Amino acid sequence: MLKEIRVQIIGIQSLNDKALIETEIDVLRGVKDISVDEKTGEAEIDFEDSLISKEEVLEKIKELDYKIKDGLAPLPIVKEHIYFVKGMHCASCELLIEKRLLAFQGIKSVEAKVDKGEVLIECIEEKPSTEKLNRIFKEDDYVFSDKPFEVEIPKGKTSSAP
Repeated sequence: MLKEIRVQIIGIQSLNDKALIETEIDVLRGVKDISVDEKTGEAEIDFEDSLISKEEVLEKIKELDYKIKDGLAPLPIVKEHIYFVKGMHCASCELLIEKRLLAFQGIKSVEAKVDKGEVLIECIEEKPSTEKLNRIFKEDDYVFSDKPFEVEIPKGKTSSAP
């Protein structure tokens, strides 16, 4: 089963240290991915526990003359949510919405799509409520909803919406 561990590696002083650790651990049978932050020493390691144990991975890091501080907080769960937005009509609208939403604490990414009338967010905390978004964007004439808006068909037209 694929497992992920987070550890802090003590003794990393340069990009060379980062490269050494990532190279030596990545080649171990069962290790799927490793990412080391050379500034903080934090490492995220994905491995197949049926092929290699957590202890074997950590032992290899210690063999490279680094120390391990185990037990970092678990990675936050990133959730996606799609809002439907009425009032977007150009690329500037997309940029304005993306920039404002990225300022929210807990929002990691935003992708506004004017052609679909949608805004996709990735967040690690509770998603902002549509009521809150509608208050924030009221002056810009954007309306947010959790459900698609009804397509208005001009009178006299009988064709259905695409």
